[in-house]
Amino acid sequence: MSQWKSEWTVTSGKEVMVKMGPWVHSEVGQNLLYKLAQQIDSGFNFEEVGHVLRGEVGQMTRGRNYMLIKDRELFYLVPTYERDTREYTISKFETLDQLPFRLQLEKMPKSNCIFDERHEYLGESAVQFPWTVRLWRPGDVFRPLGMNGSKKVSDFLNNLRLPRHRKERTYVVVQNDTIIWVLGHRIAESAKVGEGDNFAYLATLK
Repeated sequence: MSQWKSEWTVTSGKEVMVKMGPWVHSEVGQNLLYKLAQQIDSGFNFEEVGHVLRGEVGQMTRGRNYMLIKDRELFYLVPTYERDTREYTISKFETLDQLPFRLQLEKMPKSNCIFDERHEYLGESAVQFPWTVRLWRPGDVFRPLGMNGSKKVSDFLNNLRLPRHRKERTYVVVQNDTIIWVLGHRIAESAKVGEGDNFAYLATLK
């Protein structure tokens, strides 16, 4: 067990990722995954772990405090969570503190911006409150930066190949009934820094 665990598992914070391999189809595969899950949360059921092992992508079972989720190339053991049904109204910068995560917007001259994949900037028109921040919903649509047409948020997230627990906890920013930002992933075309902007807002999400 210990050798299998060191070879096939990776821990990141409270998440444990189990890499798929030949062990999945072996006679002891279910037993290995179940024993690992039990070490983390004694509430997991042997039969249900087997269903996840042999199930489709997105298959899930719960223990007392953790969930086991099957993704495309990994199994995830992650803390359980409840779906956030709230909508957060952001009327000024100070109300960003009410969000269930940390979001910072740093205003700077556009000439100081470094436009690359590691930095995300919003244009001046995008940082006009009020905003509504909520989890994405089926049917949500936005126009991703760099695209000519609109795209369903669900399709956009599927294309990113996000595991279920991260996809389900993705928030969007709505301004004037239009999604301008899929938080942590892509701003909308309308939210980009414009040619006429003198300033931009560097966005940091934690």
